[in-house]
Amino acid sequence: MRQIFFLLSCLLTAPLNAEMIGEVEYHLPESAKEWEIKKMPAGQDVGTTILYTPKGPATPGNVEFFGVNSNSFPTDLKDRNLLESELKKQFPTQQIEVKQLGQDDHSVLYEWDIKDNGVEKLHVWTRVFSLKGGTVLLVFQTEKTQDLANAEKIWTAVLKDAKVVEQPK
Repeated sequence: MRQIFFLLSCLLTAPLNAEMIGEVEYHLPESAKEWEIKKMPAGQDVGTTILYTPKGPATPGNVEFFGVNSNSFPTDLKDRNLLESELKKQFPTQQIEVKQLGQDDHSVLYEWDIKDNGVEKLHVWTRVFSLKGGTVLLVFQTEKTQDLANAEKIWTAVLKDAKVVEQPK
């Protein structure tokens, strides 16, 4: 009987450990549980944005964050070229490589990097959800390119495990 109550309590508290942005539920990895949370002001143009950053000062070449955004803009999940063209506007002199890692009915998972003279300067994993009310973005971005294998393992799992949760009516 005690085991049943323990299992029930675990099941009931599990959703409390999840984070939500719009209609998407996600779980921060253990390594980011103590990160600072910065909620950006909501606005018509950007919606709601939350940034999770490691504690302490960021130094050049050592910047990383996990960010989530919910907005009312529609998204075409099949338009990888649009992502590439927007990135080229932001990084006009660097080389950009975009890979699609997966797609389902509501979302697409991308990995992309920015190189300057052949040297990787920025690496990003992004999951884009296209929903009835707009778009939800989950993004991990890092300049710490020396340990990408570990970052990829952790953050692609976070992005892949994120899911759409219907809100109660």
